Amino acid sequence: KKSAGIAVGALVAVAAIGAGGAWYTGNQLPTVLDESIKQANADMAKTLPALGLDASIELLSLERHFLSSNARYRITFNGSLDGDEPRQFELVINDRIEHGPFPLSRLKAFKLMPVMATSNYALESNPALEKWFAAANGKSPVEGQA
Repeated sequence: KKSAGIAVGALVAVAAIGAGGAWYTGNQLPTVLDESIKQANADMAKTLPALGLDASIELLSLERHFLSSNARYRITFNGSLDGDEPRQFELVINDRIEHGPFPLSRLKAFKLMPVMATSNYALESNPALEKWFAAANGKSPVEGQA
């Protein structure tokens, strides 16, 4: 009886720490996303002009929930890689962000190291990408986890 009580107490403590951690990382997320986007834009501004391109990322939306958040980003490219007339091209990325320290997808994969968040991203369809999505049987041809 005593060991069962200790085990239940330990599970409750771990669950409380996980829930508190998820709440904390969810609250930190807007600031971290903003800084990450600023850094990515600065990095692209340094490297892409040498290729005849410029690009920027912007956060379109962020819906925060207790254990996860949903974000949408727009990446805008201007320029030409092949010497043709410069043009603008946009991609939208959907991102399901699981709050740490122990995101469910990482636990399912037995990745037990704590992290701030796990990003599950996928390219959103648009008319310019129809053929690419069709070739991927209607699924996003670009998706992953970070």
